[in-house]
Amino acid sequence: MKRTYLRLIQLMLCNTALWYGLNATAQIEIHMRLLPDQGLSLEYHVPPQCTQLRFDKDGPLAQQIRASWRAEDECASIEGDEIKLKPQCHVARFFVPSSVNKVTGYPAAFPMAKALYVHTSNYQLDSRCGEMRYSMFAPHLAYEGRAYQSSSRFAPAAESSFPILFSTQALTIDAGTGVLSYVDENLSPAYVSRIQEVSRETIKYLRTAMPKARFMMPILAAANVPHAGAVGFDGDAGNVLRLGLFNWPSEYTAQEKKSISDFVGHEFSHRFQKRDEVDIYPLSRVIHEGGGEYLRWHTAVQLGWMNQEEAAKDLDDALNRCLLGVENKPWQALSKNYTAPRQLDYRCGFAAYVFGLAARKNLSVGISNVAEFYAKIQDGIRPDFFDAIECGDKLDCHPRWLPQLFTSAIPMATVWDDFFQQTGFARRVPPNQVQLDMMIKKVFSSMIKEDCGESSVFEASDGLIIDDLKACKQLKPKMKVIGLEGYAIFGNTQALPALLTACQQHGLASVQVTNQESLYLTCKTPFSLNSYFYATDITKLLKAL
Repeated sequence: MKRTYLRLIQLMLCNTALWYGLNATAQIEIHMRLLPDQGLSLEYHVPPQCTQLRFDKDGPLAQQIRASWRAEDECASIEGDEIKLKPQCHVARFFVPSSVNKVTGYPAAFPMAKALYVHTSNYQLDSRCGEMRYSMFAPHLAYEGRAYQSSSRFAPAAESSFPILFSTQALTIDAGTGVLSYVDENLSPAYVSRIQEVSRETIKYLRTAMPKARFMMPILAAANVPHAGAVGFDGDAGNVLRLGLFNWPSEYTAQEKKSISDFVGHEFSHRFQKRDEVDIYPLSRVIHEGGGEYLRWHTAVQLGWMNQEEAAKDLDDALNRCLLGVENKPWQALSKNYTAPRQLDYRCGFAAYVFGLAARKNLSVGISNVAEFYAKIQDGIRPDFFDAIECGDKLDCHPRWLPQLFTSAIPMATVWDDFFQQTGFARRVPPNQVQLDMMIKKVFSSMIKEDCGESSVFEASDGLIIDDLKACKQLKPKMKVIGLEGYAIFGNTQALPALLTACQQHGLASVQVTNQESLYLTCKTPFSLNSYFYATDITKLLKAL
C-alpha cells in the first residue's frame, strides 16, 4: 500500500512537471499577413493546453485600440484584455483595419501608402502560454535592420516587442546614409531630399557630439498619409523609424521645410538617447522628449539650418506654450493625462534642457553634459538628471533650477520668472498675435469640453475643426469654427477680448462656422490667461551654451 501511494505521488509529480515543461516550451504562433489598402490578417495558433490568452498591453486605452478588430470566424472573440477561445478551437483569427489613430503607445496598424507599419506590442500576449513566434507575410517585409521578401519568421527575446514594415513596394538603401528605406512615391522629390539630408547630417553631427553613444541605424519609413485634420505629422523612433506626414503638400514651402526638418531631426535625435533605460526616471517623458527637442534644435543651430533669430523664435514658442499649458501650477500638480495631449513634456522639457545647460556650473560645453548623461545610462549607471545637466563633471555642485521647476511645490511660472530675472537669458514681453491665438484656442477648448464632455480639434490656418466627438449638444464632427463673437478666430486682436467679455457677462459666446451658421456655446469655466510671455536674449544664451 505504501509503495502504491509513493508511486502515485511520483506519477502526479511527473505529470505536473510534464505539464509545466510543455507550457514553458510551448510557442504561440502569431501569423500576420498584409491585406493591401485594408490592414492586417491576424491569427493566433495556440497550444492545446493553453486556455487563457491575455494581452500584455491592457487597460481601457488598449481595449480601445482593439475595439475595431473583427473576429473572422466563430472560434474566438476579444473580451476586455483577453482572447476567448471556444472548446476544440486552437486558432483565433481577426481582421485588424489600418488606422491613423494610435490611441496610446505605438500604433497597431498605421497606413503608409503602399506599406503598413505594425508594432507587436499591440499583439503580444503574456508569457503564461509560452514564448511567441511571429510568421509574417507580404511582398516585402522589414524589421530589426533587415529586409525580406514574401515571408519571414522571428522569435523575439522574451517579453520584447518590435516594429515591422509590411509593404508592396520594395525598400531601397540610401547611398548617403546606408539607411534601409521605404519612401512613399507620392512624396515630392524636394521633401524626400530634405528627409535624407536631415537624417544624414543629424547622424553625422551627433556621432561626433556624442561619441560614446551606441547608435544603431534604423529602417526609415516615410509616407504622405490622408487625415481628417490639417497638415501635420506623427512618428516614432524605433528600429523602424516611422514618419507619418499628414496631408503633406507637394509645394516645397519654407514653413513645411522647417516642419519636416524639425520632425526628422527630432526622431533621429532619439536614436542617440536611451528610451527604455530612461523609463525608470519619474520625469522620463520630459527627459526623453525634451531631450529629443533639444538635440534637434542644437544640431540645427550648429549646422546652420536656423539662424539666431529663428533659433530664438523656436525656443520662445516652446517656452511660452509650456507656460500657457502649465498655468499657475507646479509641475508636480499636473497628471500625465494633462501634460501628454498638450505636449508639455516636449515643450517644458526642451526649455529646461536649453536654459538648464546655459546656467550649468561646469566648464564643458553644454552638449557634453547631455552626452555624458546618456553615456552613463548605456553603461548601466543611473545618474541624477538635474545634476547631469546643471553640474556635469563639477564636484561639490548642487543643481538649483531644474529641481525647482519639476519637483518643488512652487508654480513653474514663478520659477521661470525668477530664473530669467537672475540670469537675463530672457525678458518679459506682452502677448503677440500668435500667443493671443494660442489663448483663444485654450479658451475655446474649454467651451468644446462644456458642450461635448471632452475636447479634441484639428487646427487649420483659418479655424478649428471639431474631431469625431460623440456627445456634443451643438457642435458636430468635422464642423469648422472660423469665428468667435463675429471676429475671425485667428489673426484678429479683438477676438480674445470680445470672447472674454461675452463669457464673463453672459456665460455664453457666439461661434461662427463655415456654412455661415452661428451657434451659442456656454463658457462658464474659469480661465487662467497670461498677461506676459518671454523673449530670449539669443546672443547671450548661445554664448553661455
